Amino acid sequence: MPSLRFASLLIVCLGGFFVGGSTTHAQFSGTGGPPRPFGGGVVGSYSTGDGLGVSQWSANLRGGLPIKLPTDFLLLSPSYSETKFDLDGPERLPSKLFRVSLAVMWLHRVGEENSWLFGITPSLTGDRETLGETVRLFAMGMYNWQVVPDKLRMSLGVAYTGRADVPALPLAGLVWTPTEEWFVSLMMPKPKIARRVWGDSTASVWMYLGTELGGGTWDIDDGLGNREAFSYREFPLVLGIEQNTENFGRWFAEIGAGLGRRAEFENADRMVGFGESLFMQGGWNY
Repeated sequence: MPSLRFASLLIVCLGGFFVGGSTTHAQFSGTGGPPRPFGGGVVGSYSTGDGLGVSQWSANLRGGLPIKLPTDFLLLSPSYSETKFDLDGPERLPSKLFRVSLAVMWLHRVGEENSWLFGITPSLTGDRETLGETVRLFAMGMYNWQVVPDKLRMSLGVAYTGRADVPALPLAGLVWTPTEEWFVSLMMPKPKIARRVWGDSTASVWMYLGTELGGGTWDIDDGLGNREAFSYREFPLVLGIEQNTENFGRWFAEIGAGLGRRAEFENADRMVGFGESLFMQGGWNY
């Protein structure tokens, strides 16, 4: 069906990127079979070390809408996440933060192989007192072209993240599939190298190495009745395993190290750095 193929192309293009100023594991890895245009998923992570524990869980739904086939397709994806900070030390960090967002992505095909991808994601962020009072906005634009059909895709674009610590990022790189056993994504900000270790007509198992920009920005109450932009940043370097199945979706599990961890308070001009952590993450999507 043209609409199913179109939606799959849009979802694969989104794999490795983030929405709403907060990153979690990409729901669509690019390995295995084509993703479904309708579905959802859940992800949970935990990072602990140097007196700071950070736990997060998120859930999302997605639905595809053909606008003008075969050239235009729209994807809608509402999501919800909770992030908890457990700090053992004299510094003060927010204890629990929330995010509610709606990603709207539009894919416009150019010819048979190339495409434009545009997206916008408004998000409500904050703690129990401030959630819903301000809106943060993620926006992006990117051009994708197939250098070698089904083998090599290159992309170039930019994203306004809506984060206070990293306001903008380039979206650039290449995705190379030299054989059915290898998947190499050198796309910033989420590179990944995967190797298929098992597979048949209905399922496949992959091992991979990857990293990404983690964390996000939330609007919180500073305790004095003022609004404060609080940001947390982390770069998890992980070894992962994932299984893609035809009927039961995809699950994944990761373990590695959280690098470059820091918390920032924009209005107070205060930054707190933390050492490396043990990082674990897992999830399922359909």
